[in-house]
Amino acid sequence: MSTLMIEPETDVGAEFQRRRFTVEEFQRMGEAGILEPEERVELIDGEVVQMTPVGARHNWSVIDLTEHLIRLTGDELQLAVQCSLQVGSEQLSPDFAVLRRGGRRDRVPQPEDCVLLVEVAESSVSFDSRFKARKYASVHIPEYWVLDLPKDRVLVYRRPEGGSYRDTMAHARGASFTSPALGGRTIQVADVLGAR
Repeated sequence: MSTLMIEPETDVGAEFQRRRFTVEEFQRMGEAGILEPEERVELIDGEVVQMTPVGARHNWSVIDLTEHLIRLTGDELQLAVQCSLQVGSEQLSPDFAVLRRGGRRDRVPQPEDCVLLVEVAESSVSFDSRFKARKYASVHIPEYWVLDLPKDRVLVYRRPEGGSYRDTMAHARGASFTSPALGGRTIQVADVLGAR
């Protein structure tokens, strides 16, 4: 008697359709408690995506930068910390959004409300500087910063055109740059990055 080994099938030929969500459905999931308030999720390309966990340095950078941006925005602008932003059919959660005053209160902030977005990146530098930069440029966010904590620098993106930023600069600790979004104020990179 012989034994025949049967190899398990690795390709069963089934294709699965993904169910994509709209921004309205995503928001209703939060309102209904399906997504917990403490969950760090964004809606990207119709899918609920878990954001990377934040560490101590990220948290302290947000705390330090909150104080600094409050001083810079003054009475002309509003500072939103880790709030939602609807970008077309997606809902993202930048660490900071500097908004024009007078935005509609019956919806989450929209790109036209924003003059500046900021992401604090410890493990998400590549995602924030590539994917999110393209997303924000495609909806004409005039200025976007990524605090690249591992390299101790600020990446500054300006002049959105055709889905990308025409001006991109990297500024190391000790340098400064001018921010058109903040009224032409000179920004000290060390102030933005905070203490090490």
